[in-house]
Amino acid sequence: MSDGSSVWQYVGAISGGVATIISLVSAVRVSRMKALDLRVEMRKLEEDTARIVDGLPGALDATLASQSAVTIATHGVGSGNFIAWRNGLDTDRAQAQTLIAEFQGSRRADYHDHSNRELEDQLITMHALNGKLASLRDKYAASIAADDRMREEIRATSNALAIARTGGAR
Repeated sequence: MSDGSSVWQYVGAISGGVATIISLVSAVRVSRMKALDLRVEMRKLEEDTARIVDGLPGALDATLASQSAVTIATHGVGSGNFIAWRNGLDTDRAQAQTLIAEFQGSRRADYHDHSNRELEDQLITMHALNGKLASLRDKYAASIAADDRMREEIRATSNALAIARTGGAR
């Protein structure tokens, strides 16, 4: 009876050893898959952020041109509102340059040498940076949309005045 139980002890020991090895191999594979997922997510977020970075300076310039045109059309040149808006744009432009420099300094060609923890930290940092840049982009996209609505109002008022001067529609 002791011979049978010692065989089962060996079988149990071997099974436990095999289970431990399989668990370790699985843990390594899961860690590699997580690192791959993090690298892919990081690259996607970098590309999204790069698109914002590429378009933001031009968007700020376009917004200035748009706001200036509307301000001229409404005879608001030199007004306190326009001056305050322009000061805000200058502040946002400086912030955009700082964020763009931060982005360019944080980009990496390869993330293979980073641990999962480092990848997670960089992903969180890049997400925050992306959010700040997107917020600036969205702010000035909304400004251009407001300018477009104002242009429509100016056109409608101008058309109404032209019709009134000519004595009505014919």
